[in-house]
Amino acid sequence: VVANIIDLGIPLDLEATVYPNPFVGSITVTFTEEISDNIELEVFDLLGRQVFSKTYLATQKLNLELSRLPVTSYILKLTANNKQFIKKLLKK
Repeated sequence: VVANIIDLGIPLDLEATVYPNPFVGSITVTFTEEISDNIELEVFDLLGRQVFSKTYLATQKLNLELSRLPVTSYILKLTANNKQFIKKLLKK
């Protein structure tokens, strides 16, 4: 599934931290490198279906409210600075 989510034309070296994980209603994403362009955020279920998508202006920290999502595992994809970040999330 992750192979279908990764954009092979973009390096997988965006530096970010996601917490808490597992999460209940929201997560915070912080970037350890300076973000200079828009941030594309996508959340996929484990079948590869996109369940959430949003574009944010450049920032060093995002607070995401994901309480509407059902309890299960997800894959988070962030794209910024022509790089991407992939992380498995668990909603409990």
